[in-house]
Order: sequence, then structure tokens, then C-alpha cells
Amino acid sequence: MDVFSSKLVSSLPPDDQFIVLQTSHDAGLVLLSLLVAIATSFTTLSLIERMAHAFDPLRRAFWATAATLCLTSGIWSMHFVGMHAFQAPVELHHELPLTLVSLVVALAASALTIYTLGPRWLRLSHVGLAALIIGLGISAMHYTGMAAMATPKATAYYHGERVLLSVLLAVAAAIASLLLARHAHRLRYDLGRLIKFLASLLLGGAILAMHYCGMWALVLILPIDASLPTIPPLHDPARGQVIGLAMLLFAALCLGATWVDRTLIQKERALRRANARLRELDQAKDSLQAIAHRDALTDLLNRRGFEEQFACRLDSYSRRDQSLALMFLDLDNFKQINDNLGHAVGDELLKIVAQRLRQVLRDDDVIARFGGDEFCVLIGLPRQRDPVFLAQRIVQDLTQPVRLVGQRVEISTSIGVSLFPRDGSNVGELLEHADMALYEAKEAGRNQAYFFNQELRTRSVDVRHREGELLQALKQDRGLLLHYQPIIDLHSGKVVKLEALLRWEHPQLGLLMAEDFLPLASAALRANLDAWCLRRAHHDLARLGLPQQLTIALDAAIPQLGQNLWLDGLRGILEAQAINPAQVELEVSAANLNKLQVTTLLIQIRALGVNLSIDHFGAAPFALEVLQRLTPSGLKIGPGLAQSAQGHKQMAAVVAVAHALELQITALDVENEEQLQLLRQQGCNLAQGPYFAPAMSLQSLHDYLTNPCYLLEPALI
Repeated sequence: MDVFSSKLVSSLPPDDQFIVLQTSHDAGLVLLSLLVAIATSFTTLSLIERMAHAFDPLRRAFWATAATLCLTSGIWSMHFVGMHAFQAPVELHHELPLTLVSLVVALAASALTIYTLGPRWLRLSHVGLAALIIGLGISAMHYTGMAAMATPKATAYYHGERVLLSVLLAVAAAIASLLLARHAHRLRYDLGRLIKFLASLLLGGAILAMHYCGMWALVLILPIDASLPTIPPLHDPARGQVIGLAMLLFAALCLGATWVDRTLIQKERALRRANARLRELDQAKDSLQAIAHRDALTDLLNRRGFEEQFACRLDSYSRRDQSLALMFLDLDNFKQINDNLGHAVGDELLKIVAQRLRQVLRDDDVIARFGGDEFCVLIGLPRQRDPVFLAQRIVQDLTQPVRLVGQRVEISTSIGVSLFPRDGSNVGELLEHADMALYEAKEAGRNQAYFFNQELRTRSVDVRHREGELLQALKQDRGLLLHYQPIIDLHSGKVVKLEALLRWEHPQLGLLMAEDFLPLASAALRANLDAWCLRRAHHDLARLGLPQQLTIALDAAIPQLGQNLWLDGLRGILEAQAINPAQVELEVSAANLNKLQVTTLLIQIRALGVNLSIDHFGAAPFALEVLQRLTPSGLKIGPGLAQSAQGHKQMAAVVAVAHALELQITALDVENEEQLQLLRQQGCNLAQGPYFAPAMSLQSLHDYLTNPCYLLEPALI
């Protein structure tokens, strides 16, 4: 069987020499070839996109191979289906060698196209080159396949203009489709898929247009004397249908593979994003924990961080049967430095202390600032480390003076030490015992280290027990009572005030003075005791039934915390008991006037109409501006001011200040006539002490006040 003799002409021979065969196409196979072209194009673009997203070389090679095979089989199968759609009145055959050659041409063009795109998918120059290869490759494959078509008698003529048009159509449509696909690569998934579908229509149209434009360029002619078969050859579309459907199935499988790969990559990216977020959260958590466990001022551990480190060290050292030393440090007189030089200077001092502790101790020792001027140190104790020497070394180093704001500042520290496992087995016990030892170091004179011992524990248990007894005595109103000491007007000789002094009739210890048990009371218990004293004093005065209006002076514990509750409690007692505020005088230590919170509360107390008296005036420095803001009713001075010439001068200054501010001066603890005469000369207004009358019970007070002999003789004043 002969192969077509083909000629590229611009016009056909004369009609009197040849017969032009009438050809047609099977519409079903044409439509199938269109579907194959579009499906192949869409699948190939999807495979190229997967190849562009692949960073692993093996995965990229896999998708490149799949895209090459898909484009090759798509182009060739579309051509094969299109050739089977071609119908002529003569018998047509396809020569296998040239058919295989056309397949090889399609494979080479597809491979070169995929290689040209490759990882350079977004480069415009490579897109244009790939489109040119696709267009020329499709054309070469088509006309090679056309050359494989054979018939015994017919001759094939090709219109040159139409052939050129088919090639140009293939190249132009390929360029447009790849440009669209390149643009779709940059868009979000849903819009990008729509653009990619349009690109696949163009690319499929390029393949289809090239093929059928090439078929339009073909003209089959027979010699004028040739005879046509009386029965047209039977057209069998089955082979074309099988090839087309198989290609559609292959394209669907490839699309499924791209969908699976895209899903896996999306999950992988989501997992990477989740892992990145988890890493960020872990970093943020670590940062927050670092912030939560560090002291912002000194960059040491805070209490929370220290206790966590402490617990870990205890577990580790207990397993290794090793010892630890816990040292609780407190700077002596830090509040005075803070108040006199300012909080900024106090903060600088704390930084210096932290730096000195770092220099004295090793890197594996734990240092923390608990708050204020309290520090805690945890030290491992191998045999060569002596805790006594270390504590003394810390005291010595911290005692070195520092220079702040141009001033030489003397500092010292007190240290309480507890040892593991001797003094406790857990964090709470060791901290409690170190705190007890610290308190003992301060009581013993400060600027020293004190080690915990069982005697301290026994004493602490006694203190807690005594405090519990005091609380029960207050709740049951049993055993507590007030003694009163008269305060004498030195001009009239009359009693004008009564200082109420708290006493406790203990079942075993007998009558206890306030100084014996008030230091044991917590701030809350002390506030409740103050309230009890005010109510009991009002009740006692009502029982006296005396006509004169006496003022009751109470030594009040001014709280550092819960001041609003304390003030509300005082206001409630005054209203509930119908107490005249002018008959109540609260005595406040002069040392507390340097605390802003205390002075603020005292101003509010004065606003209630309650009198204030500044106790031991002159013993602690404070600004006169504070005194003017408080507007107290009087000042109290101790007998120590009358013991020396310097004391006389100081007393004269205090009296002058008081008189300038129109305040009464009350002298404390007057014991003899000599002191009385000195106080009179200095200009004191009031006095109290054993020279006049001791503190006494309510019944003794009644007897004292109803006896006319209690009045002082004018000669004495």
C-alpha cells in the first residue's frame, strides 16, 4: 500500500485533470478530540504547577515526567482521534513507522517544553519559548502523522497559506494560554483555578485549531480517469473512541494525583504553620515565664522563681544526700535611706546589693529578691564550703559603704540561715526557719548572721500560741481590760485627759502590760484591739458618771494595708456608740509620719473630728510640712530631752515649734518635782507620769477623780 504523495501548493491543478474528493468529519469524534485537548491541557498545567511547587528534586522530577507524558499522550491521542474522525470516499490507512515517528516528535516537543518551563515557570522569556516549542511541536507531530496516512490512488495537496495559518494559530494560542496560566499561578486558589481553566481552553484550542486547520489545508485528488469505489468504505469510530476515552481516564488520574499532592502540601504547610505558631507560643510562654520569674529592678529571680528553683534543688540534693544553706537577707535601715534620699536612690542601692551578691557567690548559687530590701540566697554545700564563712563574707561585703547621689551611704545587712536537711525538708519549713533566724539577728543588734536552732522554733511556737490566746481573749471579751493614766493641765492642775492603756489578765502569767503581748499581734488583730479599746473606753467613761468632759487618748496602730477598712471601722464605732469625736485622741508615733500612706490616713482621721497627738516628738526626723498638713492637737515629748544641756536646747526648739503652730505640749513620764519645774519653765502645757498618778484600774480612777486632793497646788505649777 502506497503512502500519500503530498504537495505543498498555492493552487490546485486544473479541474479537467483531477477529481477532488469530498471529505467530512465525524462530529462525535471531533467533540471527543476537543474534550481530550482541553482535559489534557488542564491536566498538564496542573502538573506543571505541582512541579513548580516541589522543592524536593525527586518530587520535581516525578511531576516533570508526569507532565511530559500527559502532554505527549494528550497531543498525540487528540491527533489520533481527529484522524479517525476524518472520512473520505476512499480507503485510508496509517503507516505504523511514521505514526510512531509522530509520537516521538510529540514526546520530544513535550519534554523540551516542560524542561523549558521547569522551575522558571514565572519567567516571561521561558514562557514564550515554551509556547513556541509547543506550537511548532504540535505542527511537526501533526504533519508527520498526516504523512503516515496512505491510500492506493489519491494524492494529497496542502494549501501553503492554510498550513502557515495552522502553525501560527498553534503558537499564538499556546502563548496566550501559558501567559494566563502564569498569571493564575499568582492568584488565590479559586480565582487561579478559573484562570487556569481558561488557559486550558486556549491551549486545547491551540491543539485542536492546529489539527483541524491542517486538515482544512489538506485536499485529496484522484486522476480524472480513476474510478471511485461503488460502495464507500465503512467508517468505524470505535478505535478513536477507545483512545479518546482512555486519554480522558489518564487525565483524570493525573488530576487526582495533583489534588492529592496539593492536599498533602496544604496539610504539610498547615502543619508547619501550626508548628511555627507552637514554637512562637513556646517562646512567648518562655518569655512570660522569664518575666514572671524575674525581678525587673535587679534582674534576679523573684519569690515565685526562687521557690521553683528551690524545690528542684531540694529534690536533686536530697537524692545525692548533700546539704544546702538558705540565707534570708534584709538590709538594715533601708527604709530610712529610701525615705531620706528618695526611691530612685533606694533602687540604685538594691542594684548594687544584687551585684555584690553575684560577685561573692558562685554561678550555680541561686539569688533572688523577694521584694523591698529582702533577698534570698540558696547555696550548695559541698564539704569545702563553710556556710558560716559564707554568711560572714556576705555581711562583710555588703557592709562596704557606697556612694549615691554624691553622698557616702553606710549600709549593713542582717542574715538568717537555715540548713537542709538539718532544719527542714521542704521549701516552706526552710524559709520559715530562715525568717525566724533573720528576726533574731535583727533583735540581737543587726549587721550579723544568725543560724536557726530549735530554741527559735520553740519560741516561735510559744509566740503563735500566745497570739492565739490573745485572739480568743478578744473574741470572748475575757481577760482584756483598760488602765487609765491621768494627764494633768499644768496651769489649772486638773485632769483633762486620760490615756487608755491596754492590759491582759492572762490565766497563767497574770497581768501583762501592752508591750508584753502587742508585738505578738498581727496587723489585723492589732486593728481589732484598737477598736475594742475605743469601745471599752467609751463604756468606762459612761460608768464614771462625772460631769467634766475628759478626752480619751489611745495609742493606735496605723496599718500599712487595708487603710480604708480601718478608717471605715473607726467611723462605724463613732457612729454606733454615739461617741463625740472631739473626746477621742489617737496617739501616733513620730517615726510613722515619714510614710505617705500613714499621713494620708491621718488627714482623713482628722476630717472625722478626731484629735491627733504626735508621740515622742523630736525622736524621729520628719518634715514640718507634714505637721502642718496633719494639724494635730498636740505633741508629746519624752523625759530624755531633759537629761542634758543639749536635751534642754532640743526641748526648747520643740516647744517653740509647737507654740508657733498653736499646739499643746504634753510631757511624758514625769517622775519628780525637778522635772516638773523644768517643764513649767520650758512652757509645757500638759504632763503625765508617776509623779502625778500611775496607770490605774477604772475603780481606782473613780476614787482618784472624786477625791479633791488630786488637784495640784498652784505652787507646784
